[in-house]
Amino acid sequence: MAEISIRKLNKSFGETQILDQIDLTVRDGEFMTLVGPSGCGKSTLLRIIAGLESQTNGQVNISGQPVDQLRPKDRNLSMVFQSYALYPHLTVKENIATPIRMRSYCWYQRLPLLARVLPGAAERQSGIDSKVAAVAELLQIEHLLDRRPGELSGGQRQRVALGRAMVRDPAAFLMDEPLSNLDAKLRIHMRTEIAQLHKQLGTTFIYVTHDQAEAMTMSDRIALMMDGELLQVATPEEIYRNPVDVRVAEFIGSPKINLLPGEVNSAGRVTVCGQPLRVATQPRQTQIRVGVRPENATVCRAEQGDIQGQLIYLENMGAEFFAHITIDTLTEPMLVRCDVEQGQQLSLGATVGIRIKPKHTLIFNQSGRRVASEKIAAEVHHESVAV
Repeated sequence: MAEISIRKLNKSFGETQILDQIDLTVRDGEFMTLVGPSGCGKSTLLRIIAGLESQTNGQVNISGQPVDQLRPKDRNLSMVFQSYALYPHLTVKENIATPIRMRSYCWYQRLPLLARVLPGAAERQSGIDSKVAAVAELLQIEHLLDRRPGELSGGQRQRVALGRAMVRDPAAFLMDEPLSNLDAKLRIHMRTEIAQLHKQLGTTFIYVTHDQAEAMTMSDRIALMMDGELLQVATPEEIYRNPVDVRVAEFIGSPKINLLPGEVNSAGRVTVCGQPLRVATQPRQTQIRVGVRPENATVCRAEQGDIQGQLIYLENMGAEFFAHITIDTLTEPMLVRCDVEQGQQLSLGATVGIRIKPKHTLIFNQSGRRVASEKIAAEVHHESVAV
């Protein structure tokens, strides 16, 4: 196992800045996910850690030792690629065994005919077979060892790629969007398997994805990147509940957070669409954006809402409804989560109120940074009532 630390790392291609002053520490045995939109630099960062790319400046340390001058094979890291990168002409057993043979054998010991007659060949092969068998049993692919990659499903190929990475006993696993080629059902199954595998091995995992569901469900911590910048590193719960930047709030969460233009008066009271909320912030803030996740608002009678609008669409998700409500001063509908009982009582076209929960309201200043807010005691008690 290993702690991996990155200090003041930059990467440029010509005048194009890809990574900008990245500082990140991945703890020993941690599952860290690098998440962000395509082109944000997360895969480039992973390749620099692996030694497949060189940084413009900055340092990568593994277990406290700088590795910038070490070749990839000397860093004791195993990488699982998006394409799996299996050898099509080799069996599953031979694919998994390849890293051991490449690492432990000199060039003449790898020659198929010569390797069989060299002293100690049988013992060496027995050791490889034992290690491959142990990994195959852990991944439940013992019955596939004599097949070739072309005979396997996507999920089976993914397990073989994991087995090939595991057989080296690496200090850390690096995974570059390994589930992106699988269908939606298999992705859900495989992310569960990878998370369980991490718990079994207790090894450091660095996982790259653009899928926030993978990041939220698998990680100990998430490092969210955009435009080559590391915006926030936190637990899934923290990054969802307390985003430090409006870009983090927009990226994490499905359905997407509602962002409403607001203002702050001289006393610090927040208003949205001309209506005061039960929320206050620093008086020096003027133009702000108010973030409200769909589950942190409720639909009620128009006269009881903090703001009012027209119900234009009801999204029935089976276990819950999402109400799409247009508000005169906003360009996009506001999305509010409802339980099944309330959702079945709502009528399209009706004028409804939206009651915003002040405790979970997020306030962002003009530059997009989160600012402190506090709840104001309600003047009148309101009940959330379906229309």
